[in-house]
Amino acid sequence: MRPRRLAVLAALAIAAGAPACRRAAPARPPEAAAGRLVAQRREGERLLDLPAQATYCKGDSLLLVVAVGERWSAGFTARGRFPLDSARTYTVHPAVAGDGTASVALRGVTDSVRPALLGSRGTLRLEPGRAATGRFEIVAPPVPGTGTLQYVVGAFRAVPVADSASSCGQLPRTP
Repeated sequence: MRPRRLAVLAALAIAAGAPACRRAAPARPPEAAAGRLVAQRREGERLLDLPAQATYCKGDSLLLVVAVGERWSAGFTARGRFPLDSARTYTVHPAVAGDGTASVALRGVTDSVRPALLGSRGTLRLEPGRAATGRFEIVAPPVPGTGTLQYVVGAFRAVPVADSASSCGQLPRTP
Protein backbone atom coordinates (compact mmCIF):
# COMPACT_ATOMS: atom_id res chain seq x y z
CA MET A 1 0.00 0.00 0.00
CA ARG A 2 2.86 2.41 0.75
CA PRO A 3 4.31 2.21 -2.81
CA ARG A 4 0.89 3.05 -4.23
CA ARG A 5 0.63 6.09 -1.98
CA LEU A 6 4.07 7.26 -3.08
CA ALA A 7 3.06 6.81 -6.71
CA VAL A 8 -0.08 8.91 -6.18
CA LEU A 9 1.91 11.64 -4.41
CA ALA A 10 4.51 11.62 -7.19
CA ALA A 11 1.78 11.91 -9.82
CA LEU A 12 0.20 14.84 -7.97
CA ALA A 13 3.56 16.60 -7.63
CA ILE A 14 4.27 16.18 -11.33
CA ALA A 15 0.80 17.42 -12.27
CA ALA A 16 1.13 20.45 -9.99
CA GLY A 17 4.55 21.36 -11.40
CA ALA A 18 3.73 20.72 -15.05
CA PRO A 19 2.04 24.08 -15.75
CA ALA A 20 5.08 25.96 -14.47
CA CYS A 21 7.35 24.04 -16.83
CA ARG A 22 5.32 24.72 -19.93
CA ARG A 23 6.45 27.51 -22.22
CA ALA A 24 3.89 30.15 -23.01
CA ALA A 25 2.43 29.80 -26.46
CA PRO A 26 4.09 32.13 -28.92
CA ALA A 27 2.05 35.21 -29.61
CA ARG A 28 0.78 35.89 -33.07
CA PRO A 29 2.47 39.02 -34.44
CA PRO A 30 0.15 41.99 -34.87
CA GLU A 31 -1.05 42.97 -38.33
CA ALA A 32 0.76 45.92 -39.89
CA ALA A 33 -0.73 48.29 -42.44
CA ALA A 34 1.28 49.11 -45.57
CA GLY A 35 4.38 51.16 -44.81
CA ARG A 36 4.15 50.60 -41.05
CA LEU A 37 5.99 48.78 -38.27
CA VAL A 38 3.93 47.45 -35.35
CA ALA A 39 5.22 45.91 -32.11
CA GLN A 40 3.62 44.62 -28.95
CA ARG A 41 4.50 42.67 -25.87
CA ARG A 42 3.61 39.00 -26.06
CA GLU A 43 0.88 39.65 -23.50
CA GLY A 44 -0.77 42.03 -25.97
CA GLU A 45 0.31 45.51 -24.79
CA ARG A 46 0.81 47.58 -27.96
CA LEU A 47 4.12 49.42 -27.92
CA LEU A 48 4.03 51.11 -31.31
CA ASP A 49 2.29 51.34 -34.66
CA LEU A 50 4.31 53.79 -36.74
CA PRO A 51 5.23 54.70 -40.31
CA ALA A 52 8.56 53.06 -41.16
CA GLN A 53 11.45 53.80 -43.49
CA ALA A 54 13.95 51.35 -44.93
CA THR A 55 17.27 51.40 -46.74
CA TYR A 56 19.43 48.65 -48.18
CA CYS A 57 23.18 48.86 -48.57
CA LYS A 58 24.32 46.33 -51.15
CA GLY A 59 28.00 46.93 -50.28
CA ASP A 60 27.46 45.86 -46.68
CA SER A 61 24.48 43.56 -47.35
CA LEU A 62 22.47 45.40 -44.70
CA LEU A 63 18.75 46.08 -44.66
CA LEU A 64 17.78 48.73 -42.11
CA VAL A 65 14.16 49.43 -41.12
CA VAL A 66 13.34 52.16 -38.59
CA ALA A 67 10.20 53.73 -37.14
CA VAL A 68 10.31 56.79 -34.87
CA GLY A 69 7.38 58.20 -32.94
CA GLU A 70 6.70 60.52 -30.02
CA ARG A 71 6.53 57.69 -27.46
CA TRP A 72 8.52 54.79 -28.99
CA SER A 73 11.12 54.13 -31.63
CA ALA A 74 12.08 50.78 -33.11
CA GLY A 75 14.29 49.33 -35.76
CA PHE A 76 16.11 46.32 -37.05
CA THR A 77 19.06 45.50 -39.22
CA ALA A 78 19.36 42.25 -41.17
CA ARG A 79 22.46 41.08 -43.01
CA GLY A 80 21.92 39.30 -46.30
CA ARG A 81 20.91 39.72 -49.90
CA PHE A 82 17.88 41.91 -50.68
CA PRO A 83 15.39 41.86 -52.33
CA LEU A 84 14.55 38.25 -51.63
CA ASP A 85 13.24 35.71 -54.12
CA SER A 86 11.82 33.56 -51.31
CA ALA A 87 11.09 34.00 -47.61
CA ARG A 88 14.06 33.92 -45.25
CA THR A 89 14.37 33.69 -41.48
CA TYR A 90 17.22 35.50 -39.72
CA THR A 91 18.59 34.72 -36.28
CA VAL A 92 18.36 37.67 -33.88
CA HIS A 93 21.42 38.57 -31.80
CA PRO A 94 22.33 41.74 -29.87
CA ALA A 95 24.63 42.70 -32.76
CA VAL A 96 24.54 41.87 -36.46
CA ALA A 97 27.29 39.49 -37.49
CA GLY A 98 27.47 37.33 -40.59
CA ASP A 99 24.94 36.57 -43.28
CA GLY A 100 21.57 35.49 -41.88
CA THR A 101 21.80 37.48 -38.64
CA ALA A 102 19.69 40.40 -37.45
CA SER A 103 19.43 42.81 -34.55
CA VAL A 104 16.13 44.26 -33.27
CA ALA A 105 15.75 47.10 -30.76
CA LEU A 106 12.87 49.15 -29.34
CA ARG A 107 13.14 52.17 -27.07
CA GLY A 108 10.60 54.14 -25.11
CA VAL A 109 11.47 57.72 -26.12
CA THR A 110 9.78 59.20 -23.06
CA ASP A 111 11.46 56.77 -20.62
CA SER A 112 15.07 57.70 -19.96
CA VAL A 113 15.39 55.31 -17.01
CA ARG A 114 14.63 51.89 -18.46
CA PRO A 115 17.08 50.44 -20.95
CA ALA A 116 16.07 49.75 -24.54
CA LEU A 117 14.51 46.42 -25.45
CA LEU A 118 17.41 44.86 -27.35
CA GLY A 119 16.70 41.41 -28.72
CA SER A 120 19.15 38.93 -27.22
CA ARG A 121 17.60 36.10 -29.21
CA GLY A 122 14.70 35.42 -31.52
CA THR A 123 13.87 35.43 -35.21
CA LEU A 124 13.14 37.94 -37.92
CA ARG A 125 11.39 36.69 -41.06
CA LEU A 126 11.45 38.59 -44.34
CA GLU A 127 9.04 37.81 -47.14
CA PRO A 128 10.03 37.97 -50.82
CA GLY A 129 9.66 41.22 -52.72
CA ARG A 130 11.18 44.66 -53.24
CA ALA A 131 9.46 46.20 -50.19
CA ALA A 132 10.28 45.09 -46.65
CA THR A 133 7.54 42.82 -45.32
CA GLY A 134 7.77 40.37 -42.46
CA ARG A 135 7.62 39.79 -38.73
CA PHE A 136 9.83 39.32 -35.70
CA GLU A 137 9.75 37.67 -32.31
CA ILE A 138 12.42 38.66 -29.81
CA VAL A 139 13.40 38.00 -26.23
CA ALA A 140 15.00 40.92 -24.37
CA PRO A 141 16.77 40.80 -21.00
CA PRO A 142 14.71 41.40 -17.87
CA VAL A 143 13.93 44.88 -16.60
CA PRO A 144 16.57 45.62 -13.95
CA GLY A 145 15.44 44.35 -10.57
CA THR A 146 13.22 41.64 -12.03
CA GLY A 147 13.93 38.19 -13.37
CA THR A 148 11.24 38.27 -16.03
CA LEU A 149 12.39 38.13 -19.64
CA GLN A 150 10.63 40.51 -22.03
CA TYR A 151 8.97 39.03 -25.11
CA VAL A 152 8.09 41.28 -28.05
CA VAL A 153 6.43 40.40 -31.35
CA GLY A 154 6.10 42.68 -34.32
CA ALA A 155 5.35 43.01 -37.98
CA PHE A 156 6.07 45.35 -40.85
CA ARG A 157 4.45 45.44 -44.27
CA ALA A 158 5.28 46.91 -47.64
CA VAL A 159 7.87 49.34 -46.30
CA PRO A 160 9.52 50.93 -49.37
CA VAL A 161 13.26 50.27 -49.43
CA ALA A 162 15.58 53.03 -50.64
CA ASP A 163 18.98 52.22 -52.11
CA SER A 164 21.68 53.78 -49.95
CA ALA A 165 24.50 53.10 -52.44
CA SER A 166 25.87 56.64 -52.13
CA SER A 167 26.49 56.35 -48.38
CA CYS A 168 27.04 52.67 -47.79
CA GLY A 169 30.03 50.36 -48.00
CA GLN A 170 31.78 52.21 -45.21
CA LEU A 171 31.26 49.57 -42.52
CA PRO A 172 33.82 46.85 -41.78
CA ARG A 173 32.83 43.43 -43.10
CA THR A 174 32.36 40.42 -40.88
CA PRO A 175 32.80 36.85 -42.13
